[in-house]
Amino acid sequence: MPVLGILTDHPYPLPRSFARFCSLGEKIGLEVYFFLPGAVDWKSGRLWAILWNGTTWIREWVVLPDMIYNQVKYRHIANSHFCLRDLHGFQNRSIPVLNPYYFDRWAVHQTLFEKVCLRPYLPETICWDYRHDSLSHFLTQHTTLFVKLRHGSKSRGIFRLRYHQGAYELKGLNRSGRIHTGMYDTIEKVVAYLQKSLAKELCLIQRGIAIEDEKGYRSDTRFLLQRSTSEEWEVTCAYRKTASPRHVVTGLASGAIHEFLPDHARDVHATSLAVQTADQLAKNIGPLCEITLDIGRDPEGRLFLLEADAHYSRQPLPRKIRILSMSKPLLYAKHIICSQT
Repeated sequence: MPVLGILTDHPYPLPRSFARFCSLGEKIGLEVYFFLPGAVDWKSGRLWAILWNGTTWIREWVVLPDMIYNQVKYRHIANSHFCLRDLHGFQNRSIPVLNPYYFDRWAVHQTLFEKVCLRPYLPETICWDYRHDSLSHFLTQHTTLFVKLRHGSKSRGIFRLRYHQGAYELKGLNRSGRIHTGMYDTIEKVVAYLQKSLAKELCLIQRGIAIEDEKGYRSDTRFLLQRSTSEEWEVTCAYRKTASPRHVVTGLASGAIHEFLPDHARDVHATSLAVQTADQLAKNIGPLCEITLDIGRDPEGRLFLLEADAHYSRQPLPRKIRILSMSKPLLYAKHIICSQT
């Protein structure tokens, strides 16, 4: 029986809901277990696994699996020494890893920009080195811009900047997730705050796209795409996200409201764009079995790709869709394992 190891950062014992991965795997002839970063003994080639025995979680030493499915939810853990060491170790032993790393926003932009047909859907974006003159110049070209951490997640490190009535309005979430709203009389003071708030980490400047709804709240659609056993991208679900009144981003972690869209209510063009985008990223960034894409539409009806992520939370998904989103990666993993043996 093929074996899939799921890398997780959830502390032991795992929630009972995780056991569904194991039961779904058993139904399709795939053995599934979990393990934590740093759980591999590379000298013996064994792994300290977390297994579901039908009633509770137990821990045992097992041989290395045929494939890894990375489900680490927090970027700082994904970038830890133990996690990176294990991922490199699996790759050195030719053990495939699905969704191995978090996305770099700049790498995503550059990868999508290479495909000419996707360029019209990308907001103008540049790398930023905290120079106030480049920020000021970008703001003269666009009335609104966003400053984003290249390696940010969960809506943190994203700020909206506007020049309004002789002052600079800055609003967003700092690295610790706290809301900041401030008015500044000079661009130098804006930069000084961002340097302190973002700890001078690598950033992007991106043209702000007007995606506000009729109430003035930012709104976009998130697509969850997963690979089928025919290795094609399929939309598992889509839902509209609307930012809370206090936020300028539509991330669920920042309290956005979400509304699921049935198949007939999905925008056909946005769905097609999502599939093309997922295909381009999978071909150039790494072995992906699933991806989420945020797509917005401006007042003139133009679509824009706003965010891409290889790691997401299943928490907001309805039960039926949540189970489907769990079974698809298992079916895909079994297909890939069997096709390579």
